[in-house]
Amino acid sequence: MNTFETVLLTLVILWRASTGIFMAITPVDDESARADPGIEQLIRDLASSDFTVREKATRQLVERGDAVPALRQALHSGDAEVVRRARSVLDVLAQREKERALARLVKLAKEGAVDLAIEQFVQRKTWDDEAACWQVFAELAGKLTELEEKLCGRASLKKSEGVPARDFKRYVEKQRPQFAVGGKLTPRQTPLTHRIVVRAEVIERDMNTYDSLIAVSGQIRAISVSRSVIVAGGSIEVSSSDSSIFVCDGDFKERSRLDNCLVIARGNVKCDQDVTNCRIFAGGRCSLGAGARSIGSLVTENETNPLGFVKFFNPGQIGITVENRDVGLRVNNTPRDKAFGLAGIRRGDVILALDGKELNDAEAFRRLLRPKLFENQNTLFRVRRAKATFEIKVRLPPDLAMSGADQKTNGP
Repeated sequence: MNTFETVLLTLVILWRASTGIFMAITPVDDESARADPGIEQLIRDLASSDFTVREKATRQLVERGDAVPALRQALHSGDAEVVRRARSVLDVLAQREKERALARLVKLAKEGAVDLAIEQFVQRKTWDDEAACWQVFAELAGKLTELEEKLCGRASLKKSEGVPARDFKRYVEKQRPQFAVGGKLTPRQTPLTHRIVVRAEVIERDMNTYDSLIAVSGQIRAISVSRSVIVAGGSIEVSSSDSSIFVCDGDFKERSRLDNCLVIARGNVKCDQDVTNCRIFAGGRCSLGAGARSIGSLVTENETNPLGFVKFFNPGQIGITVENRDVGLRVNNTPRDKAFGLAGIRRGDVILALDGKELNDAEAFRRLLRPKLFENQNTLFRVRRAKATFEIKVRLPPDLAMSGADQKTNGP
């Protein structure tokens, strides 16, 4: 660029700033547009005529999880040696990622971050060892049962090989349940004794379930539930239930009787009829229908840490807090050494949209943000700062979900 062009560009920028229509451009980490120079050199070294250099580059790339996009590009190289080595490195990195995913799932469940564990489990389409994942949730159910008995004096699930808690392998051998995996499941009406193990995004239609283990990242509706464990990232609605465990990041509604159950809900709990010998922990309010009674039940409202163990995701755990505005969400805090701060989001900014979805509610923001933690790709935020509106890409690596997983309360 010559001197005249430089002066002209400077004058244009100053004019736009003075008129308030200057569009701020924040540097972003766009892997497809800009690769790490060090990674590029390592890729070039794969084609070196020196065997020692090729080996060294291969070993270093195996330690670079951020090299995956460049390695995928290298698969199109005209050099067979580069393609062979890039493919072998990608295979190693893929296997390590699978191992980390399972370790992450185990840790989330053990720390009581139930909704995050559900989100990761359901969002990942295939697991090398599906049974190992279900064992995580069987152990989670066992942990909840132990805490329920210790703190409340009784447990919803009996210690038996036939219940979906503690030992998943023995449960399967005893009950021989049907397995189902999917996005939106719309199962047909099934007999009361139907035994199922399901992971899905949403279960849309009414169903009966018995001796079952169900993980749903969204909402679920069931007619009758008995001796089952249901964990959901959304709301749960059932007609009648007994001797079961329910955990949901949303509201819980019972249309008929509720007998000897543990209910943990981040939202409100509504029971239309009698509640007998139950333990209910609601993040909001708990209400009964007209004439309904609570008989021998323990009910706790406004609970942020049920059983001193369960916690639900909030954005503050990963470095951003927001509040509602008439338009968008105002950023109250975002440390500059965390993902959002590093990407360029600042306190006082107003977030208008997340990946194209307009935002006016902090709860909607929380729910939209949660699955992004496991997509392992850039998330696009449209932000307003003063009179400027611009877009910022934020990289949310899966391990970010572990931030705050050991927090004891949910926070605002």
